[in-house]
Amino acid sequence: MRFNNFLPVFLLLFCSCREEKIAFVGTLSGTASKTGLYAKNGLEIAVDEINTSGGIGGSRIVLDIFDDKNNPSIAEGIDYGIAMKNYKIIIGHNTSEMSKAGLKAIANKQILMISPYSASDGLSGLNDNFIRVIPASRSQAETTARYAKQSGHKRIYVLYDKTNIAYSSTFIKYFSDETGNTSILHKTLFESADEKTLTEILRQSSILNPDSFLILTSGRTLAVICQSLRKYGFHQQIFMSGAAANEELMENAGKYSEGIIFSHFINFNIDSEQSNVFREKYLSKFGEQPSIVSLLAYDSIMILKQSIEENKLDIADASIGEIKESIIRKKNFNLLTGSFSINLNGDAERKTYLYRISKGKYVLIGN
Repeated sequence: MRFNNFLPVFLLLFCSCREEKIAFVGTLSGTASKTGLYAKNGLEIAVDEINTSGGIGGSRIVLDIFDDKNNPSIAEGIDYGIAMKNYKIIIGHNTSEMSKAGLKAIANKQILMISPYSASDGLSGLNDNFIRVIPASRSQAETTARYAKQSGHKRIYVLYDKTNIAYSSTFIKYFSDETGNTSILHKTLFESADEKTLTEILRQSSILNPDSFLILTSGRTLAVICQSLRKYGFHQQIFMSGAAANEELMENAGKYSEGIIFSHFINFNIDSEQSNVFREKYLSKFGEQPSIVSLLAYDSIMILKQSIEENKLDIADASIGEIKESIIRKKNFNLLTGSFSINLNGDAERKTYLYRISKGKYVLIGN
Protein backbone atom coordinates (compact mmCIF):
# COMPACT_ATOMS: atom_id res chain seq x y z
CA MET A 1 0.00 0.00 0.00
CA ARG A 2 2.80 2.42 0.85
CA PHE A 3 4.51 1.65 -2.45
CA ASN A 4 1.33 2.40 -4.42
CA ASN A 5 0.88 5.74 -2.65
CA PHE A 6 4.51 6.68 -3.36
CA LEU A 7 4.45 5.84 -7.07
CA PRO A 8 2.47 8.89 -8.33
CA VAL A 9 4.77 11.21 -6.37
CA PHE A 10 7.81 9.48 -7.89
CA LEU A 11 6.43 9.93 -11.39
CA LEU A 12 5.66 13.60 -10.80
CA LEU A 13 9.19 14.22 -9.61
CA PHE A 14 10.93 12.55 -12.54
CA CYS A 15 8.52 12.93 -15.47
CA SER A 16 7.54 16.23 -17.02
CA CYS A 17 3.90 16.57 -17.98
CA ARG A 18 4.73 19.15 -20.66
CA GLU A 19 6.14 18.34 -24.07
CA GLU A 20 8.21 20.44 -26.46
CA LYS A 21 8.42 19.36 -30.09
CA ILE A 22 11.78 19.62 -31.86
CA ALA A 23 12.11 18.90 -35.59
CA PHE A 24 15.00 17.06 -37.18
CA VAL A 25 15.32 17.68 -40.93
CA GLY A 26 17.93 15.82 -42.96
CA THR A 27 18.49 13.70 -46.04
CA LEU A 28 17.05 10.30 -45.15
CA SER A 29 16.46 8.79 -48.61
CA GLY A 30 18.42 8.47 -51.85
CA THR A 31 22.15 8.12 -52.46
CA ALA A 32 23.11 10.88 -50.01
CA SER A 33 21.02 9.51 -47.13
CA LYS A 34 23.66 7.81 -44.99
CA THR A 35 24.91 11.02 -43.39
CA GLY A 36 21.36 12.07 -42.53
CA LEU A 37 20.59 8.69 -40.99
CA TYR A 38 23.73 8.85 -38.87
CA ALA A 39 22.66 12.29 -37.63
CA LYS A 40 19.09 11.15 -36.89
CA ASN A 41 20.35 8.17 -34.91
CA GLY A 42 22.74 10.26 -32.83
CA LEU A 43 19.97 12.72 -32.10
CA GLU A 44 17.60 9.95 -30.99
CA ILE A 45 20.14 8.76 -28.41
CA ALA A 46 20.53 12.33 -27.13
CA VAL A 47 16.76 12.77 -26.80
CA ASP A 48 16.47 9.46 -24.92
CA GLU A 49 19.12 10.64 -22.45
CA ILE A 50 17.53 14.08 -22.11
CA ASN A 51 14.08 12.71 -21.35
CA THR A 52 15.46 10.16 -18.90
CA SER A 53 17.11 13.01 -17.00
CA GLY A 54 13.97 15.17 -16.90
CA GLY A 55 13.82 16.89 -20.31
CA ILE A 56 14.98 20.40 -21.21
CA GLY A 57 13.92 23.42 -19.20
CA GLY A 58 10.86 21.78 -17.72
CA SER A 59 9.63 19.89 -20.80
CA ARG A 60 9.95 16.40 -22.20
CA ILE A 61 11.29 16.48 -25.78
CA VAL A 62 9.32 14.97 -28.67
CA LEU A 63 11.49 14.50 -31.76
CA ASP A 64 9.68 14.78 -35.11
CA ILE A 65 11.66 13.60 -38.13
CA PHE A 66 11.49 14.97 -41.70
CA ASP A 67 13.26 13.94 -44.94
CA ASP A 68 14.50 16.79 -47.18
CA LYS A 69 15.52 14.23 -49.87
CA ASN A 70 18.64 16.35 -50.58
CA ASN A 71 16.40 18.67 -52.60
CA PRO A 72 16.49 22.43 -51.84
CA SER A 73 12.86 22.98 -52.84
CA ILE A 74 11.69 20.17 -50.54
CA ALA A 75 13.93 21.43 -47.72
CA GLU A 76 12.50 24.92 -48.06
CA GLY A 77 8.92 23.63 -48.05
CA ILE A 78 9.45 21.40 -45.02
CA ASP A 79 11.09 24.14 -42.96
CA TYR A 80 8.36 26.63 -43.86
CA GLY A 81 5.72 24.11 -42.75
CA ILE A 82 7.56 23.46 -39.49
CA ALA A 83 7.74 27.19 -38.77
CA MET A 84 4.00 27.53 -39.42
CA LYS A 85 3.29 24.76 -36.90
CA ASN A 86 4.99 26.75 -34.13
CA TYR A 87 8.02 24.58 -33.55
CA LYS A 88 10.81 26.52 -31.86
CA ILE A 89 13.81 24.41 -32.87
CA ILE A 90 15.00 22.67 -36.04
CA ILE A 91 18.06 20.42 -35.83
CA GLY A 92 19.39 20.26 -39.41
CA HIS A 93 20.29 20.11 -42.16
CA ASN A 94 23.25 17.85 -42.94
CA THR A 95 24.50 19.81 -45.97
CA SER A 96 25.05 23.52 -46.46
CA GLU A 97 22.91 23.58 -49.60
CA MET A 98 19.87 22.26 -47.69
CA SER A 99 20.49 24.57 -44.71
CA LYS A 100 20.69 27.54 -47.06
CA ALA A 101 17.31 26.62 -48.57
CA GLY A 102 15.76 26.04 -45.16
CA LEU A 103 17.00 29.36 -43.78
CA LYS A 104 15.33 31.18 -46.65
CA ALA A 105 12.03 29.58 -45.61
CA ILE A 106 12.29 30.53 -41.93
CA ALA A 107 13.68 34.05 -42.35
CA ASN A 108 11.90 36.49 -39.99
CA LYS A 109 10.04 33.64 -38.29
CA GLN A 110 10.25 32.65 -34.64
CA ILE A 111 12.28 29.48 -35.04
CA LEU A 112 15.95 28.60 -34.42
CA MET A 113 17.95 26.23 -36.63
CA ILE A 114 20.90 24.34 -35.13
CA SER A 115 22.99 22.55 -37.76
CA PRO A 116 25.29 19.62 -36.99
CA TYR A 117 27.18 19.60 -40.28
CA SER A 118 26.74 22.72 -42.45
CA ALA A 119 30.10 24.38 -43.12
CA SER A 120 29.61 26.84 -46.00
CA ASP A 121 31.24 30.23 -45.44
CA GLY A 122 28.17 31.76 -47.05
CA LEU A 123 26.32 31.07 -43.81
CA SER A 124 28.92 32.80 -41.60
CA GLY A 125 28.90 36.12 -39.80
CA LEU A 126 25.16 36.67 -40.08
CA ASN A 127 22.85 37.92 -37.35
CA ASP A 128 20.15 35.33 -37.96
CA ASN A 129 18.45 32.42 -36.20
CA PHE A 130 21.16 29.93 -37.14
CA ILE A 131 23.60 28.12 -34.85
CA ARG A 132 26.10 25.47 -35.93
CA VAL A 133 28.48 23.22 -34.05
CA ILE A 134 31.23 23.11 -36.69
CA PRO A 135 32.99 26.16 -38.15
CA ALA A 136 32.83 27.33 -41.73
CA SER A 137 35.04 25.55 -44.27
CA ARG A 138 37.59 28.34 -44.70
CA SER A 139 40.05 27.05 -42.12
CA GLN A 140 39.84 23.51 -43.55
CA ALA A 141 40.45 24.76 -47.08
CA GLU A 142 43.38 26.95 -46.07
CA THR A 143 45.02 24.28 -43.91
CA THR A 144 44.83 21.69 -46.68
CA ALA A 145 45.99 24.22 -49.28
CA ARG A 146 49.04 25.23 -47.22
CA TYR A 147 50.09 21.61 -47.02
CA ALA A 148 49.60 21.20 -50.79
CA LYS A 149 51.67 24.31 -51.47
CA GLN A 150 54.46 23.32 -49.07
CA SER A 151 54.56 19.87 -50.67
CA GLY A 152 55.15 21.43 -54.10
CA HIS A 153 51.80 20.74 -55.75
CA LYS A 154 51.33 23.31 -58.52
CA ARG A 155 49.10 21.50 -61.03
CA ILE A 156 45.87 20.64 -59.25
CA TYR A 157 42.77 19.24 -60.95
CA VAL A 158 39.60 20.14 -59.02
CA LEU A 159 36.49 17.94 -59.09
CA TYR A 160 33.44 19.20 -57.22
CA ASP A 161 29.89 18.10 -56.62
CA LYS A 162 26.89 20.10 -57.78
CA THR A 163 24.65 18.75 -55.00
CA ASN A 164 26.45 20.78 -52.30
CA ILE A 165 27.79 23.68 -54.33
CA ALA A 166 27.28 26.21 -51.50
CA TYR A 167 30.02 24.37 -49.61
CA SER A 168 32.26 23.41 -52.55
CA SER A 169 32.45 26.83 -54.21
CA THR A 170 33.68 28.60 -51.07
CA PHE A 171 36.12 25.77 -50.30
CA ILE A 172 37.65 26.11 -53.78
CA LYS A 173 37.93 29.89 -53.41
CA TYR A 174 39.87 29.75 -50.15
CA PHE A 175 41.96 26.79 -51.31
CA SER A 176 43.03 28.56 -54.52
CA ASP A 177 43.63 31.85 -52.68
CA GLU A 178 46.18 29.99 -50.57
CA THR A 179 47.86 27.93 -53.32
CA GLY A 180 47.61 30.62 -55.99
CA ASN A 181 45.08 30.71 -58.81
CA THR A 182 47.59 29.43 -61.36
CA SER A 183 47.87 26.17 -59.37
CA ILE A 184 44.35 25.15 -60.45
CA LEU A 185 44.65 23.51 -63.86
CA HIS A 186 40.98 22.80 -64.44
CA LYS A 187 37.68 22.41 -62.59
CA THR A 188 35.02 19.82 -63.36
CA LEU A 189 31.53 20.21 -61.88
CA PHE A 190 29.55 16.96 -61.74
CA GLU A 191 26.22 15.77 -60.40
CA SER A 192 26.88 12.05 -59.91
CA ALA A 193 29.72 9.59 -60.39
CA ASP A 194 28.05 7.79 -63.29
CA GLU A 195 29.92 6.21 -66.19
CA LYS A 196 29.76 9.37 -68.31
CA THR A 197 31.21 11.51 -65.50
CA LEU A 198 33.99 9.04 -64.73
CA THR A 199 34.93 8.81 -68.42
CA GLU A 200 35.19 12.61 -68.61
CA ILE A 201 37.31 12.76 -65.45
CA LEU A 202 39.70 10.14 -66.82
CA ARG A 203 39.88 11.91 -70.18
CA GLN A 204 40.68 15.26 -68.60
CA SER A 205 43.22 13.66 -66.27
CA SER A 206 45.05 12.17 -69.26
CA ILE A 207 45.12 15.52 -71.06
CA LEU A 208 46.03 17.69 -68.06
CA ASN A 209 48.49 15.35 -66.33
CA PRO A 210 47.96 17.02 -62.92
CA ASP A 211 50.33 16.49 -59.99
CA SER A 212 47.34 16.18 -57.62
CA PHE A 213 43.55 16.19 -57.32
CA LEU A 214 41.22 18.16 -55.06
CA ILE A 215 37.92 16.25 -54.88
CA LEU A 216 34.94 17.81 -53.08
CA THR A 217 32.01 15.43 -52.77
CA SER A 218 30.43 12.89 -50.42
CA GLY A 219 32.37 9.96 -49.02
CA ARG A 220 30.50 7.45 -51.17
CA THR A 221 31.05 9.37 -54.42
CA LEU A 222 34.68 10.06 -53.57
CA ALA A 223 35.22 6.33 -53.11
CA VAL A 224 33.94 5.65 -56.63
CA ILE A 225 36.16 8.36 -58.17
CA CYS A 226 39.25 7.21 -56.24
CA GLN A 227 38.78 3.63 -57.39
CA SER A 228 38.42 4.74 -61.01
CA LEU A 229 41.51 6.98 -60.91
CA ARG A 230 43.73 4.39 -59.23
CA LYS A 231 42.60 1.51 -61.43
CA TYR A 232 43.47 3.53 -64.54
CA GLY A 233 46.95 4.37 -63.29
CA PHE A 234 46.50 7.84 -61.79
CA HIS A 235 48.46 7.65 -58.53
CA GLN A 236 48.85 11.38 -57.87
CA GLN A 237 48.12 12.85 -54.44
CA ILE A 238 44.42 13.26 -53.65
CA PHE A 239 43.14 16.03 -51.37
CA MET A 240 39.56 16.05 -50.11
CA SER A 241 37.38 18.08 -47.78
CA GLY A 242 36.61 16.99 -44.24
CA ALA A 243 32.97 16.52 -45.25
CA ALA A 244 33.92 13.25 -46.97
CA ALA A 245 35.71 11.84 -43.91
CA ASN A 246 33.10 9.29 -42.95
CA GLU A 247 32.33 5.58 -42.86
CA GLU A 248 30.97 5.58 -46.42
CA LEU A 249 34.39 6.54 -47.74
CA MET A 250 36.27 3.98 -45.68
CA GLU A 251 33.81 1.18 -46.38
CA ASN A 252 33.60 1.76 -50.14
CA ALA A 253 37.08 2.99 -51.07
CA GLY A 254 39.11 0.39 -49.18
CA LYS A 255 42.77 0.46 -50.25
CA TYR A 256 42.03 3.21 -52.80
CA SER A 257 41.66 5.77 -50.01
CA GLU A 258 45.28 5.23 -48.92
CA GLY A 259 47.24 8.47 -48.68
CA ILE A 260 44.33 10.93 -49.09
CA ILE A 261 44.99 14.17 -47.20
CA PHE A 262 42.36 16.42 -45.62
CA SER A 263 41.75 18.69 -42.67
CA HIS A 264 38.94 18.62 -40.13
CA PHE A 265 37.72 20.37 -36.99
CA ILE A 266 37.32 17.11 -35.10
CA ASN A 267 40.06 15.19 -33.33
CA PHE A 268 39.23 11.69 -34.56
CA ASN A 269 41.56 10.20 -31.97
CA ILE A 270 39.51 11.54 -29.04
CA ASP A 271 38.94 8.81 -26.46
CA SER A 272 36.78 10.10 -23.61
CA GLU A 273 34.55 8.12 -21.28
CA GLN A 274 31.55 10.13 -22.52
CA SER A 275 32.21 9.34 -26.20
CA ASN A 276 32.84 5.67 -25.43
CA VAL A 277 29.52 5.37 -23.58
CA PHE A 278 27.77 6.99 -26.55
CA ARG A 279 29.40 4.56 -28.99
CA GLU A 280 28.28 1.61 -26.89
CA LYS A 281 24.69 2.90 -26.79
CA TYR A 282 24.72 3.53 -30.52
CA LEU A 283 26.07 0.08 -31.35
CA SER A 284 23.52 -1.56 -29.07
CA LYS A 285 20.58 0.37 -30.57
CA PHE A 286 21.50 0.49 -34.26
CA GLY A 287 23.89 -2.46 -34.73
CA GLU A 288 26.74 -0.40 -36.17
CA GLN A 289 29.36 2.11 -35.10
CA PRO A 290 28.36 5.80 -35.18
CA SER A 291 29.74 8.34 -37.64
CA ILE A 292 31.28 11.63 -36.56
CA VAL A 293 27.99 13.16 -37.77
CA SER A 294 26.17 11.12 -35.11
CA LEU A 295 28.31 12.72 -32.42
CA LEU A 296 27.79 16.20 -33.88
CA ALA A 297 24.02 15.72 -33.96
CA TYR A 298 24.12 14.64 -30.31
CA ASP A 299 26.12 17.77 -29.45
CA SER A 300 23.66 19.95 -31.42
CA ILE A 301 20.82 19.32 -29.00
CA MET A 302 23.06 19.10 -25.93
CA ILE A 303 24.21 22.71 -26.41
CA LEU A 304 20.53 23.62 -26.28
CA LYS A 305 19.95 21.68 -23.06
CA GLN A 306 23.06 23.00 -21.29
CA SER A 307 22.44 26.62 -22.29
CA ILE A 308 18.75 26.70 -21.38
CA GLU A 309 19.32 25.06 -18.02
CA GLU A 310 22.40 27.11 -17.14
CA ASN A 311 20.41 30.28 -17.84
CA LYS A 312 17.38 28.90 -15.95
CA LEU A 313 15.00 29.26 -18.88
CA ASP A 314 11.73 27.45 -19.40
CA ILE A 315 11.88 26.20 -23.01
CA ALA A 316 8.10 26.35 -23.35
CA ASP A 317 7.92 30.02 -22.35
CA ALA A 318 11.27 31.32 -23.63
CA SER A 319 11.39 33.29 -26.87
CA ILE A 320 13.67 32.29 -29.75
CA GLY A 321 15.80 35.33 -29.03
CA GLU A 322 16.22 34.25 -25.40
CA ILE A 323 17.14 30.70 -26.42
CA LYS A 324 19.74 31.87 -28.93
CA GLU A 325 21.13 34.38 -26.44
CA SER A 326 21.45 31.63 -23.82
CA ILE A 327 23.66 29.60 -26.20
CA ILE A 328 25.81 32.61 -27.06
CA ARG A 329 26.08 33.61 -23.39
CA LYS A 330 27.25 30.15 -22.38
CA LYS A 331 29.74 30.25 -25.29
CA ASN A 332 32.07 27.39 -24.30
CA PHE A 333 31.14 23.72 -24.60
CA ASN A 334 32.93 20.44 -23.99
CA LEU A 335 30.88 17.58 -25.43
CA LEU A 336 31.31 14.36 -27.42
CA THR A 337 33.29 16.06 -30.19
CA GLY A 338 35.59 17.92 -27.82
CA SER A 339 35.86 21.58 -26.85
CA PHE A 340 34.42 24.38 -28.98
CA SER A 341 32.84 27.79 -28.61
CA ILE A 342 29.91 29.63 -30.20
CA ASN A 343 30.55 33.26 -31.15
CA LEU A 344 28.17 36.24 -31.23
CA ASN A 345 26.85 35.29 -34.68
CA GLY A 346 26.15 31.68 -33.69
CA ASP A 347 29.17 30.30 -35.59
CA ALA A 348 31.33 27.60 -34.02
CA GLU A 349 35.05 28.01 -33.40
CA ARG A 350 37.32 24.97 -33.18
CA LYS A 351 40.92 23.93 -33.74
CA THR A 352 41.75 22.54 -37.20
CA TYR A 353 43.58 19.20 -37.60
CA LEU A 354 45.41 17.86 -40.67
CA TYR A 355 45.13 14.14 -41.50
CA ARG A 356 46.40 11.48 -43.88
CA ILE A 357 44.45 8.26 -44.42
CA SER A 358 46.76 5.34 -43.68
CA LYS A 359 45.70 1.70 -43.48
CA GLY A 360 42.06 2.64 -42.97
CA LYS A 361 42.73 5.18 -40.20
CA TYR A 362 42.94 8.97 -39.94
CA VAL A 363 46.53 9.76 -38.91
CA LEU A 364 47.39 13.23 -37.68
CA ILE A 365 50.04 15.18 -39.61
CA GLY A 366 52.23 17.56 -37.63
CA ASN A 367 49.89 17.91 -34.62
